[in-house]
This record gives sequence, C-alpha cells and structure tokens, in this order.
Amino acid sequence: MTGGEILIECLKAQGVRCLVGMPGVQNIHVYDALSRTDEIKHYLIRNEQTSTLVASGYARASGEPGVALTVSGPGASNAATGIGDAYADCVPVLLVTGGTAASLDGRDR
Repeated sequence: MTGGEILIECLKAQGVRCLVGMPGVQNIHVYDALSRTDEIKHYLIRNEQTSTLVASGYARASGEPGVALTVSGPGASNAATGIGDAYADCVPVLLVTGGTAASLDGRDR
C-alpha cells in the first residue's frame, strides 16, 4: 500500500465522505488513491485558502468534519486563513498537506 492509499483508507474508516483540495506533485499519490474510490467525493478548488474555507463550510452545514488537501509549503500556509476561522469557531476541519521525499527533490545530496 502507498501512503496515499493508507490515508484514503483512514479517512474512509473515520467516515469522511468529502474532501476539498488541489492536486500537486507533493500529493499526487493521494489523488491516485482517491481516484480509485467512490466513497469520498472530491471537490477541486483553485487555491489552497479556498480549500479550508470550503471544508469549514461543509463541516458547518453537514455536521461532519471537513477535510482539505493541499501541497506543502506555500499551499499549507495559504490554507491558514480557513484553519484559523474554523479553529476560532470550533469547527472540525482537518488539513492534510503533501510532502516530497528528499530523494525526489534533490535534498539528499
């Protein structure tokens, strides 16, 4: 199993039915796994800030946790506004960010 498959299986085990996010090189394995399940609906967004704001809105409207998926680094920091908003109002939102193995990005040298 890949890390992406493990993540998707864990989300399904927790009853997650909705994921909001934007694919990138750091999280493509998650999207590969997500494409092979019908149990989690994906909503594609155009920027990371929107992912957490939509996840927060979903959680408020549905009573279920909202889940946002972004790339690491700037993607995660751009998502901070929605996370801060959800935190301030005690809304359950999970932010998952991708990471790149050092051997893939040249930092292992």
